[in-house]
Amino acid sequence: MSWRNPLNNPNTRLVVSYLGLVNTASAGLFGYDKEQARTGGWRVPEKVLCSTALVGGWLGGFVAMKKFHHKTKKQSFLQKYYACVAANVGMIGLVAAPTKLRGHLQRLLRR
Repeated sequence: MSWRNPLNNPNTRLVVSYLGLVNTASAGLFGYDKEQARTGGWRVPEKVLCSTALVGGWLGGFVAMKKFHHKTKKQSFLQKYYACVAANVGMIGLVAAPTKLRGHLQRLLRR
């Protein structure tokens, strides 16, 4: 069995592009919110920041929280954010597991 580059698959490229976009947007929102907190401007609602985690931008959010030292001590926010991360990972598991299982079953049946 030869190795195939997964990035040659258009679906993989689409998912990677989506995740890059949503994580960049998430990090940008955290950075913007931190700047607004410093200057007393309009803040990004916490439900918007949590929503970015729910749609897959949680890694960018975590990186931005560490980089900007923003929302890292507010336990009420972190609990909501972690719940959104868990929900996103759970949704990915529900989508990916049957696909992976189907692939394993097909390989077993071909033997």
